[in-house]
Amino acid sequence: GAATVAVPVGADLVGGDVPGIADVLEWQAAGTAQTVTLQLPAAPGSSAGVDLGPIYHWLSASANVAIDLDFEGIFGLIGDPGNVDIFSGSLGPVFVANGVDTAIGDAVAGAIGFDPGFAAQVAAGNLPVPFTDPEVATFPPVPTLGSLVFSIGLDADGDGLLDGEELALGTDPDDADTDDDGLSDGDEVLVYGTDPLDADTDDDGLTDGEEVLVYGTDPLDPDTDDDGLLDGIEVDFGTDPLDPDTDDDGIPDGQDVEFIQNAIAALAASDLKAPGHRTAMLSHLNSIEHSVAKGHVAQALTKLRNLRTHLDGCGTSADNTDWVVDCGAQIPLRALLDLLVANLS
Repeated sequence: GAATVAVPVGADLVGGDVPGIADVLEWQAAGTAQTVTLQLPAAPGSSAGVDLGPIYHWLSASANVAIDLDFEGIFGLIGDPGNVDIFSGSLGPVFVANGVDTAIGDAVAGAIGFDPGFAAQVAAGNLPVPFTDPEVATFPPVPTLGSLVFSIGLDADGDGLLDGEELALGTDPDDADTDDDGLSDGDEVLVYGTDPLDADTDDDGLTDGEEVLVYGTDPLDPDTDDDGLLDGIEVDFGTDPLDPDTDDDGIPDGQDVEFIQNAIAALAASDLKAPGHRTAMLSHLNSIEHSVAKGHVAQALTKLRNLRTHLDGCGTSADNTDWVVDCGAQIPLRALLDLLVANLS
């Protein structure tokens, strides 16, 4: 048989010969499994493991002492009585009588902090190998004294969240950025308060990583500057998501016409019914902006609804009055007009 002393590192031992502190694992044959169960503390460190040491084998020590009488001469006439037993059995009492059990138990306790039953084993006639010097027996392979620590990484992907926390959250403990938004799962949970399972927590059209790392916008607020336009729309159509009045004309970006004009300017020529329709739409928007600047909001809304009649034909195709004939371009442009109407209403 063989055994080792298991001592937890960075965790508590569940059960064991010394509850929570250490356990003696013993096995009788190669391939026998021994289990150590660890309980992580409430605030675990970066790793936990088990320190195994020392490793030893038990040698059962016994002896038979006898006298073999061989009668000669006249005594040969008498039957040979054979061996006369003097002592037979375990050497445990001999070890106890000479204090070997106490010496070994004290030595082990001094090395690891407690006696995991060594003294009792010696008192029963068993010697720990290779504790004796010189070794009284060799059973190859006999491990030498020492210790071995098996470390268990608690944060496999290094994102700042323990694997157990990731399993509870539903994130991938082997992927530092589960939603691929440019922020690590740990930063999303511990620093920014964003959702590590949603690449765009505030649904504004920008990923959480873009908001934090590129534009400086708030990943928890879809309209960082409170101007009536989503941060994603501002980025897409050239206004500043951190400035509620990008062009400093006194009109908030969400009530101004620039974001729509930028979208019209980006249209392909093939999206338009005629080349002059781009100019016509931009001119209408300039007039609308002028009305808004003067505080004539009702007039501006009338002009917006008139412009919208030239962008309302698409179900599957544009109608005869539409100035933007490609429905893939007309429908999102119409949505921008509707947004401006809502913001002014």
